[in-house]
Amino acid sequence: MKKFDELKKLSLVFTLIIMVSIGGLMSCSDDDDDGGDKTPDDTTAVDDGKLAVNLTTGTVNIDGDGSDAAWADATEKTFTFGETGYTKDFGEIPVKVKALYDTENIYFLMEWTDPSNTESVMKKEWSYDETSSEWTQSGVDEDRFFFMFDAGNNGAEGADCASMCHFDPSQDKSVMGTTGGGNVDVWHWKAARTNPIGLSDDKWWDGEAKDGRKSDAKTIGAYMDNKNAEGTGPMWSGPINEDGFIILGEGQTTENLTLFDENSATDQTYPGYVLNMNADGSRWADVYAKGAFNNGVWTLEFKRELNTGNADDVAFDIDKEIQATMAVTDNDGHIHSGVAPFLIKFVK
Repeated sequence: MKKFDELKKLSLVFTLIIMVSIGGLMSCSDDDDDGGDKTPDDTTAVDDGKLAVNLTTGTVNIDGDGSDAAWADATEKTFTFGETGYTKDFGEIPVKVKALYDTENIYFLMEWTDPSNTESVMKKEWSYDETSSEWTQSGVDEDRFFFMFDAGNNGAEGADCASMCHFDPSQDKSVMGTTGGGNVDVWHWKAARTNPIGLSDDKWWDGEAKDGRKSDAKTIGAYMDNKNAEGTGPMWSGPINEDGFIILGEGQTTENLTLFDENSATDQTYPGYVLNMNADGSRWADVYAKGAFNNGVWTLEFKRELNTGNADDVAFDIDKEIQATMAVTDNDGHIHSGVAPFLIKFVK
């Protein structure tokens, strides 16, 4: 009988140990709605996989530098672009990302090593071909960065690079578009056509079968082809700035440009585009972006108002998380590496 009582006690102790262990495991649940105990510090924590957007009272200059003191307030997260399911023959690229917000704006800072170690910014540059005695355009494209945000109406897909990029054999290229029935907000930074004037192309994608890419409303464009009416050579020869671009300054028009003279020296090259500092409309007046290329590394900064008030822009609500995805190219408009969808969380 004594042995039985001892065994019974041991059994009770063993049962209590198991119950405590199970209780401990249950308290570690990652369910945000588990109602468990939370300390005040937990409100500043960001779950693994989410990008923290930290509050700052500092000044962020959009110059592609990333050295502003305000960035010390941000939590850096490294994303691996191009993992299985998120690459188009491009490979893996680690991209460091930081995010900040203040009472009016949201800011992002990206840094990545260019795979070809080349600053690709002379898209469609004109040069003279002595063999054919004709002007030809280079095969150079440009480096690019895409930032895509779920607009909240695209079903379970949300903003997902893998499902939004579709290869169309009839066009022999990838086309972009959603498959969830809604749209996404897209910031398309272009190293040749938007970066020199400090902007990003603000677009949105829907589910149109041929190509879902659409642009936000505009009143004045940010760039145009530098091509004559016949398409045989450049339309304007300059003025070309020290970085090799033709840029219309504020208040300027094409009357401020120099028409190309076919009798000009043929040993020169001319930009394939004319850029315009007077660009306006939701497409061009909402997202500011500037990248700088140093020693093979791109540093890129974005800035946009939390809420632009435009129907074609996602409004950032600091009380809500938002799904996003990103992609990067190397001297290309189609071949790219993307990243799996992630959540952006504002930290108060």
